[in-house]
Amino acid sequence: MDADKFHNMRNAMGDHGPTNSVSYLCFFSGVLNIVYNLFFIMDVFDALYEPITYVVCAYQLIFGLISCMIEAPEEWVQRMQSQSVATIQQRINENAMFLTTKGGRGLFYAFQGSLLLALDGMFLSTALGLNMILLGIVLIAMQYGFLATKVEAEVRGDYVHVHG
Repeated sequence: MDADKFHNMRNAMGDHGPTNSVSYLCFFSGVLNIVYNLFFIMDVFDALYEPITYVVCAYQLIFGLISCMIEAPEEWVQRMQSQSVATIQQRINENAMFLTTKGGRGLFYAFQGSLLLALDGMFLSTALGLNMILLGIVLIAMQYGFLATKVEAEVRGDYVHVHG
């Protein structure tokens, strides 16, 4: 699948219009996840004293990178004129198909949030964890039409048309 077909499919999935703001929030939450966990990864002595926390932070760093790749704003990807982000998005689409749906991404973000809540209970990890869980719930609700706009509902065909 080439990059143009992938981007057309991504637009067909509904990652545009009113849902774009949720995508931006997910992107920036991924960035915060990367930054937060990078500080723990840089302290190599944590690997000796708290190996489980260190491994969880390493996973979270990777998950944050994946979040940023799947939620990267389309105009940024095109402006960079780099095929690397598009290629990574395409590989994620091929190998982790569940991340192509709002519900799948919602579960992924809720999982990330639960891992953050399991960390030391610091304020930042708790706030970021709750943020990720909330975004996950919003995406799952969007998947099943609870937060759908009128236009999205009409496109899906579940909008009740009332004629007077």
